[in-house]
Amino acid sequence: MSLRPLTAAETALARSIYGCGIDYARVRIGRGTWWLPPGNTAMAPRGHIHFPALSCPADFAAADTNTQAWFIHEMAHVWQYQNGFPVWLGGVWLAVSGGYWRQRAYRLPDLAQTTVFADLNMEQQAELLRHCFLHRCRGQTLPADMQRLLQPFFDHPQNPALLPPLFPLTYQPT
Repeated sequence: MSLRPLTAAETALARSIYGCGIDYARVRIGRGTWWLPPGNTAMAPRGHIHFPALSCPADFAAADTNTQAWFIHEMAHVWQYQNGFPVWLGGVWLAVSGGYWRQRAYRLPDLAQTTVFADLNMEQQAELLRHCFLHRCRGQTLPADMQRLLQPFFDHPQNPALLPPLFPLTYQPT
């Protein structure tokens, strides 16, 4: 397995969401990592993103919108890691607590009932940022509650107060 740096276009793509919240020069992309679970699963446990070989284009910025959105989701875990969140431990907690069963940890709660971005678990944060990216790609205005939750992130993306809880206790119903 080899790791490559982000392309200039991938950096620009990620910067469109994460601004100055990531040190892009430190990020590496792994293609075809042996330890990934079967299927179309990527992981970013320690600040680098590992994709399945068949799902890792040479440049995510040149890929289709859904693949770019997947890249944006995984970059959320890079953002979390670089700003002090132990992504590998958060992922282990979600796994042992059943959060990955039926993808419960990815399901967004009612955003109107969510107080702050930091209330979301690590996967929900990544999903909210992915949804934001897709809205922007479609030229859509962000829904008010999404904008409210993300504005502090856009204003100060290096603020560790935005990081998710390490041991979330609840998931959305199955």
